[in-house]
Amino acid sequence: ERPPNNDNENDRFFVEGLYTGHFRKTPQNDCDTNPNNCTGHFADFPCGWTSYFKQQSHHLGIYLESNGNEKNGGYTYTELQEMWMAASVTKSNFMGIWWTPEKLFQQFQGTHAEMMRVQLTSTTEECQANRISRDDICSDDYSDRIGDPRGSCSEPLFLMEKVISAGLY
Repeated sequence: ERPPNNDNENDRFFVEGLYTGHFRKTPQNDCDTNPNNCTGHFADFPCGWTSYFKQQSHHLGIYLESNGNEKNGGYTYTELQEMWMAASVTKSNFMGIWWTPEKLFQQFQGTHAEMMRVQLTSTTEECQANRISRDDICSDDYSDRIGDPRGSCSEPLFLMEKVISAGLY
């Protein structure tokens, strides 16, 4: 396919039928140029969404960084979707955050681009009690964004319940 060729496409990561996307080294993740100070890339949720990535990566020594235009370095929902599509089409490695059940997650099941859960430290009541607040996710203060090390565990699994109704009111 072709690269973006106008202002509307410049900020896009994938455009079906026109632009398949690409992944490249950035100053932050170019470990050849910066062998003592490099990070991998991670696509985090935007500020308005709940994400403990910054707290988890900082306290667990996971050298990943999200570099989107959101205040927390996250990306918009559309940008995240486009990144997953570009990674699939270009067969590129990609690390980000997503949830299930959700259409995009299900779209990739059974394919070369199937999303995999990464298990961090076990979720405990103590960990949940020490998670950063929604307000801290996009705080100007870095120490607020990383919070307490005791809050850097995996996300708990939530069981979905099926409801059957004869009528909705």
